[in-house]
Amino acid sequence: MCKSADDNLVLDSGYLSSSKHLGMNNAPPFTFRQKVQCAPLVTQGFKERFEYSDLPDWYFMRYLYGDYNSNINYTFKIPMNWTTYLSQRPLEYKIQ
Repeated sequence: MCKSADDNLVLDSGYLSSSKHLGMNNAPPFTFRQKVQCAPLVTQGFKERFEYSDLPDWYFMRYLYGDYNSNINYTFKIPMNWTTYLSQRPLEYKIQ
């Protein structure tokens, strides 16, 4: 299902120093590295537009790469109008 066998995306932060790069000076220093790799997927034929009956005018895109579990027959969904969706959701965290 990948678009290409050899065109993957690799993101590597390199080694980050807790004191030099993150400004953490009150603890023993450590280094951190984050490396992730992904491959673009073919979506044509593996997606569908969906609208919940109790959320009129809210359209979601479902990606169909396999069942999430026995009750959910799609892999992932995302709102198609993401900005509106986020602006109407309550904040799930507090800034103190």
